[in-house]
Amino acid sequence: MQPMRLLCALAVAAVLLAACSSSKKSSSTTTTTTTSTAPATTTTTTLGSTTTSTGGATATTTTVHASNSSVKINLFTTVGASNPVTCNAPTEIELKWSTSGTKNVTLSIDGPGAFSTYSSASYDGLFPLACDGHTHTYMLTATAADGSTATKTISVATKSS
Repeated sequence: MQPMRLLCALAVAAVLLAACSSSKKSSSTTTTTTTSTAPATTTTTTLGSTTTSTGGATATTTTVHASNSSVKINLFTTVGASNPVTCNAPTEIELKWSTSGTKNVTLSIDGPGAFSTYSSASYDGLFPLACDGHTHTYMLTATAADGSTATKTISVATKSS
């Protein structure tokens, strides 16, 4: 009977050691979505991250964080824009952003595909806005060195004057 007990004890020890020695780290994902309409300011805090959206355009925020990443879009907003933007020809809209923990930042306008990629964490500049009576979408994606991303989207409606 002694060898059977020893065999069972060794089997249990092997299973416990295998479970404890796993070097694979799990990566959980947190997704936060916030929607605000001008001129409101919305602040959302979820699992330790805070997102604030302010501006004249409708802003939808989607932030995806891997548990071991600190990539974050601190600010993505229009500057001085009303919603809808009243215009009679193609124009420009000022966008401003600030990110942290990023390797690069990509801006897409009206769909997939990059309009441009930026290596700086913060930017303030003018971007094209078609004045065609439609709503246009500006999507900012911040990417960390580990590949995790945070994304925010601003939708701007146009109206002919």
